[in-house]
Amino acid sequence: MAESGGKRGSVSGKVATPKTAPGPASSVSTAPSATPSGLRSESLNGLRAALGARIQVKTVQPDNKTLIGVLFTADPILNIIAINCSPAPPNPATSLSSQPGNYHIIPLKHILSFQILSLPGQENQPARSDNDSVIGGELDHDWTAGNVNAPPISRIDIKRLKQREEKAVQKQKDDEKKKGKGVSPIGQELFYSLDKMYSNQTRWADDSIILMDSVRIDPPYTSEDVKAPKDKQHMVPQIKKVVDGERRKIANRAQGTGTPPVGPRKGG
Repeated sequence: MAESGGKRGSVSGKVATPKTAPGPASSVSTAPSATPSGLRSESLNGLRAALGARIQVKTVQPDNKTLIGVLFTADPILNIIAINCSPAPPNPATSLSSQPGNYHIIPLKHILSFQILSLPGQENQPARSDNDSVIGGELDHDWTAGNVNAPPISRIDIKRLKQREEKAVQKQKDDEKKKGKGVSPIGQELFYSLDKMYSNQTRWADDSIILMDSVRIDPPYTSEDVKAPKDKQHMVPQIKKVVDGERRKIANRAQGTGTPPVGPRKGG
């Protein structure tokens, strides 16, 4: 009887585990080697073998973007890739390199997954098959066995780049002119408000604000500090009202954030 009880005790201590059938293999490209913070550096091996191919790249949160374009390069030193997202030319005989490029530089850590859509010269034919799945950014198929050439560099609009450069430099110069030297935070904030209100007709003269080349506002920039020549005295009452109103807004913003105003406001 004791032996029988021992057997029952040994059986009751065992837990039955049900058998589960393995699920079908998935070809989704967000498999195990893709972490929430991006792909591992080893994934560049698959990407470098796909240079010139048309790929789809999905990025991690918070961007959560999907980019489709021709893979231009995959740099193992910087751990980045560059893809040209310009649409394919309407005429198949036209080379993509003759069109203006729209390049995106993506750090590897920002990539959740990627997928090969077509090989170079086969943009209208799917390059992937059931045996060529992308798992976590790694290619099951050996693309290096084929003749995969690096894509040509697309034409760059030098004139447009020059215009953008000149515009950026001019904006930086204009922004610098709007910064007073040794002025109070309230005086600087008042300048930004008046400059926006009067369409860039505001400038600094030492530590005084000059408005429309007619009205002068000296420190500490209250309505009592608004001055104008005799022939412009009719402007003073209106400017005083504006100064009082803007100072109230500045004070309310400072109280709401608990910090003094430090820069130009965005929007209205």
